[in-house]
Order: sequence, then C-alpha cells, then structure tokens
Amino acid sequence: MLGVKSLVSMNKLLPTIIFDEIDIGISGDIADKVGKILQKLAESRQVIVITHLPQIASKGVQHYFVYKNY
Repeated sequence: MLGVKSLVSMNKLLPTIIFDEIDIGISGDIADKVGKILQKLAESRQVIVITHLPQIASKGVQHYFVYKNY
C-alpha cells in the first residue's frame, strides 16, 4: 500500500496521505526503511501515519498520543 499510495500521490497532487497501521508485519531494518520513505513523502505533502513502531514514529515532526478512556 505504501508503494501504491506513493506513486499515485506523485502523479496526482494529493495534499494529504493517511496511512493506518502501516507497520503491520514489519520490524527492525524494514521498519526504518518504511519510515525513511514516509519522511521523504512528507517533504512535499502532509503525511498522517498511525504506527506502533519507534523506527517509523521517530521520523515524524509532530506526534499525537491517542488513547481510549473506559
């Protein structure tokens, strides 16, 4: 999905791209590479990412902590 959205967003002038749970099934070095791809995308558009991995979250400029209160 990252590859598809990246290519589509470069051909269409999409101002914002949202990735929900982009980190499912990856970790370590691959997660770091995904984070770098997202960081590169964010240079030209707004990127919103929901993630649980520090390798991806560390590339962000702004962070929001979202939680449920029961």
